[in-house]
Amino acid sequence: MDLNPYDELGVDRDADEPTIRKAYRDRAKSAHPNAGGDPAEWERVSTALTVLVDPKKRKTFDDTGRIEEDRPDNDRSSALQIIEAQMGTIINAYIGSGFDPARDPRRADVVAKIISNVEGEIAQQQDGILGGEDVIAFMEDMRDRFEMTKPSENPIVRSLDRQIGMARQQISDLEAAIRVRQLVIEIVGGYEFRADPPPAYTAPSRTGYGFTHVDMRPDGSMVFGR
Repeated sequence: MDLNPYDELGVDRDADEPTIRKAYRDRAKSAHPNAGGDPAEWERVSTALTVLVDPKKRKTFDDTGRIEEDRPDNDRSSALQIIEAQMGTIINAYIGSGFDPARDPRRADVVAKIISNVEGEIAQQQDGILGGEDVIAFMEDMRDRFEMTKPSENPIVRSLDRQIGMARQQISDLEAAIRVRQLVIEIVGGYEFRADPPPAYTAPSRTGYGFTHVDMRPDGSMVFGR
């Protein structure tokens, strides 16, 4: 990916993690799709954060000017499991309905449906990241307000640091989940689904109105017959 994460977030190369995350939160307020932002811009902002908070990826970029785009086997395995689950849900819904024609997956674009479902999950996870960032900012502010007046082990700050660490891990997990789902979209996007055309319209019988069928003329007018 042709992207400079420092420029994307507007931070210096020696910026520490709190500074990076604050810059990310500021950008996310306008870049997030739910705030009217462009999805491509949001992807760049999210990628910039992922690179700069990962010491290995950050060093790789600093050394080479390139972003390390790894697709580990476990990511692909997780993506395939999601695809299988999505297909299972679609097929079982039809079978479980007693083969209700209205739920026949052969009459819809299954590829588009899976992608839409996964994009919805990504949006929820992105919201979770933003919420987690707010929690971390709050707890960091709380931690910085405590000043010890006597030598101690400082259990309050230690407790807050532990909670901040847990919140950061949750965000990291969400970022990994998004990465897997983006891989799902990439894989499924390589398919096209040949859906059946919708059934031909048949006018209902209207015997109570004195006619039993309707004929359509080429000019669009209708002729009611008995």
